[in-house]
Amino acid sequence: MHPAIERLAGMMPPPATRPSAAPWDLAPAEVGFQFPDDYRDFADLYGAGLVNDQLLIWTPSLKRDKVREGDARKGFASLVEGAPSGISDYLAELHEEEPEENPYPMYPDEEGLIAWGNDYSGNHFIWLTGDADPNKWPIISWNRSGYWFRFDGGFGDFLVANLTGEHPESTWIVGDERPPTWELVQDWSREY
Repeated sequence: MHPAIERLAGMMPPPATRPSAAPWDLAPAEVGFQFPDDYRDFADLYGAGLVNDQLLIWTPSLKRDKVREGDARKGFASLVEGAPSGISDYLAELHEEEPEENPYPMYPDEEGLIAWGNDYSGNHFIWLTGDADPNKWPIISWNRSGYWFRFDGGFGDFLVANLTGEHPESTWIVGDERPPTWELVQDWSREY
């Protein structure tokens, strides 16, 4: 298991029900890359859900997208295309029409963004895919007020930094509830 996810598990206990794991070996054929190691370990241990009733972390699922009515995307493609919140379409349009408001293209464009979570205030958490090695993708936090914050570490390190208060924006990302709580919402094949 990735060291950051081991540390996270010591701070925030995984759910009692073990989530069903995604078939990660199929991801490269479906979306063109493999997800970062720490993210895969997190998804297999925690599934998709909420940290402190605030930060919603998405994971690939065979369940249909509930946000955009009629959207049939599921699996790895649904996550990569931002279907859980519809953010990819919005950020792609913003990048095209107002690049000063969004300096980043969306994946599959070079150095494109892939969203992996959001909060109930409409803020989103995103990988910047510029490196060929997904384990080196930094995290971009997009505050819906138009602010972009870059975290030069991976998914697991980002979560740990927020839950320990080491990240300067941790209060608006995960709140200040300690110890942190986790609510399992969905995994590869089930909703809870």
